[in-house]
Amino acid sequence: MKKTLIALMALASMAGAAELTTLVTMDELISAASTNTATQVNNMSVTTYDFGNDTYIGGITLQSLNTAVRDSSQYITIAAWVKPDDTAGVEAIFGYGAQQNGFKFCTNGSGLQYTAKGVADRATAGSDLTADTWILVGVSFKGGTTVASGKYIAGTGNSNYYTRDVGGFALPGETEQTFSIGSGNSGSARETFNGQIAGLTIFTSSEVISGVNDITTIMGTTAPYQVPEPSTATLSLLALVGLAARRRRGGK
Repeated sequence: MKKTLIALMALASMAGAAELTTLVTMDELISAASTNTATQVNNMSVTTYDFGNDTYIGGITLQSLNTAVRDSSQYITIAAWVKPDDTAGVEAIFGYGAQQNGFKFCTNGSGLQYTAKGVADRATAGSDLTADTWILVGVSFKGGTTVASGKYIAGTGNSNYYTRDVGGFALPGETEQTFSIGSGNSGSARETFNGQIAGLTIFTSSEVISGVNDITTIMGTTAPYQVPEPSTATLSLLALVGLAARRRRGGK
């Protein structure tokens, strides 16, 4: 009876989650970048870059991303682990297109802010962004030219924030728009990020996500962490084990 109840609860939880499809990963975005002045943090559990002093990863052009953004029949969810150096001002986590025909997602103090077609949504309160602390953040919105039923996501618990309609953004047209990490729009409105960004992933779905729990099954609830390099003693021990194994095989 207890096992049946647990199984039913698990099914109910799955039923309430949006069916997300991974569109593009951070590694794929970085491979498509024409500019990368950020510094990769080595030996992390997921791909991690450090940003500061106006560094960013930009000029990312992907046909699959442009097609998804133009598609009004589906929702786009962009999520990432971030560790801001501070919680002062507006700092862009990711952006798409230019000031008047794209969108960007930023930290704003200890909250989050989404800007589409140059119109900023309100900065959310209670997002609990803290300096030098990892948190999972993102935004989910409908593709096409109108933002509908958009949501912010933040934390590793199921906390989420509704946005108002900000009018969407112009279609990319014949010339593909570019995507950037750690930066918003071009020019004076770039608002680069200060801190670390890890595991940024873009998803598509047929509906707006219900909260952060929809993505933690894919991105996990454990913040990025440093993977220790093998010590000299460990490497020596592994070499001895390998040597002993070869000797055993040779003696047979």
